[in-house]
Amino acid sequence: SQVDSYLAVNADNTVTVKPGGSDFGQGSGTAWVMLAAEELDMDVGQVRFVMPDTGVTAHPQQGTSSSFGTKGIGPQVRTAAAYARQELVRLARQYKRRAGCLKRRVQQSETAQ
Repeated sequence: SQVDSYLAVNADNTVTVKPGGSDFGQGSGTAWVMLAAEELDMDVGQVRFVMPDTGVTAHPQQGTSSSFGTKGIGPQVRTAAAYARQELVRLARQYKRRAGCLKRRVQQSETAQ
């Protein structure tokens, strides 16, 4: 999915941004981290950027000449982060609903005894 191509949501409550563009001092990596953190409502310290690596990034070397990294890849990172947030919220709701059902079953079982 697009999210997997640009972001990794980690079990330790962090996110890795892996858009495939390089940052050689233009500030693109910082911008991508900030965009993802803002969209996911996370602290910037919980988000990190990895340089392109064909073993990790799905879109290696899209190029980051001038401000393309922020203007060209930034919206893709933001969209992936927005989708990730939607999915995380959906999963949290689903988990909460299931936990509520389980709690009711336990209470019913305890009452029946």
